[in-house]
Amino acid sequence: MELTTAGIVASLGVLFGLNFIGLFVAAYALDRTSGHIVWYLAATVAFIVSGVAFLLSSLTPLTAPFLIIDDLFTGAGFALLGVGFARAFALDIPWRAMAAWMSVGLVLVPALALIGELALTRLVPVSVWHAIAPTVIGLVLWRAPEGRAIMRVLGAFVLVAALAVLVRPAFSVLITANPALDHARQVEIYGALVSIPFLVAMFGIAAGVFFHVMSDLAHGYRNASITDALTGLLNRRGFLDAAAEQIAAPAHLIMVDIDRFKTINDGHGHDAGDRVLVAVAAIIARAAPQPHLSGRLGGEEFAIIAQRTETATARALAQSLRSAIAIELDGVVAEGVSVTASLGVAPIVDRDVASALIDADRALYAAKRAGRNAVRTAPDQVASPERRRGSRAG
Repeated sequence: MELTTAGIVASLGVLFGLNFIGLFVAAYALDRTSGHIVWYLAATVAFIVSGVAFLLSSLTPLTAPFLIIDDLFTGAGFALLGVGFARAFALDIPWRAMAAWMSVGLVLVPALALIGELALTRLVPVSVWHAIAPTVIGLVLWRAPEGRAIMRVLGAFVLVAALAVLVRPAFSVLITANPALDHARQVEIYGALVSIPFLVAMFGIAAGVFFHVMSDLAHGYRNASITDALTGLLNRRGFLDAAAEQIAAPAHLIMVDIDRFKTINDGHGHDAGDRVLVAVAAIIARAAPQPHLSGRLGGEEFAIIAQRTETATARALAQSLRSAIAIELDGVVAEGVSVTASLGVAPIVDRDVASALIDADRALYAAKRAGRNAVRTAPDQVASPERRRGSRAG
């Protein structure tokens, strides 16, 4: 038995698929929350089984059984790929229609397998059946509202794969029309012509899938490095980095400090302290959504950059936060235990966040001295070095 050109292409496809199995396994090991990677892995296995069956159909006399395996696993591969895309990008794919499509294939493919590899009565219905799933998936990816660029790239390659499947009957007509070719040679040429464009399309899909998996992993690690694990807000580094890039004038910085937080930790335990931090963060996130910036600077200290906000509006926001914390956190630590916060507000002048932090800290210190559970506002001008000296406590 001689390995044909189509067999060589199929073998390369199998080796190519095995390589991506290793990559997807490694990616899932790095982030087990990315369930869509498992579906990509399952799709890759299905396509590998399809490739092996295609190879064996040309190397053994058991052509029909291996053609059935090839066709069914190609369809299964597209279905599994669709599940992965749906989970990764929250796509609305018509699953009932897809299930009906797969059920039709389970009957259609075996029923036509004995007709012959190049017979149009087999190729046309099977090719159309194969093309339905990637066409639907590709169009959903391409037309998704507010879709990412990678979704359109993947959609384009999936549609190319559908086209590569649909042209198979045309290749069969061209090859069988040549009387100089015997059947064995026709099958060999047909196999090469249909496998090369399909493998190219699958390479594009696999490369696109792997790129988006790696991009999501990198984005996840980036987010983890700038996000406070307890509250989900930006940490100090993330807050200052975002502030350096996203300030929209007029802007004000609001600092929030939980009153007597050490007493809460010492008297009721760190679990109670963590509940307070999470609750305060939730109030801040709700009261100051995007485009405002909010973060936990450390310990019991939070900060907000109110974008495109005048002083009166920023102060009103701070007062609403103070009130919400006092009302919503009453009894969170223990029955009869109140939780309050002091807040300082300062304008951000000429995008100088460092000076605004000092000014807001000074205003916060004034709120502490006034008896806590209060809001104080810094002067509109940037504070002088002398006025920036000082400290505060709980």
